This record gives sequence, C-alpha cells and structure tokens, in this order.
Amino acid sequence: MVPKTFPPKFFKNLFGTIILCLELDVMRLRKQLIF
Repeated sequence: MVPKTFPPKFFKNLFGTIILCLELDVMRLRKQLIF
C-alpha cells in the first residue's frame, strides 16, 4: 500500500529523474570510451 502523502506523480517524477541521470552518465562514459 502506498501512503496517501506520496501521490503517484511524485514517484513517476523521481523515477524519471533517476533514469535521466543514468542516461547522462552512460552518455558520458560512452564519450570517454570513444575519445
């Protein structure tokens, strides 16, 4: 059960932010590997 104090949007935004950060890190690593 999810507490009502945390709306679903909060979790979606948090998840999206984490994915964005991970993608940026992967892109950074790829650039380092290429160059």
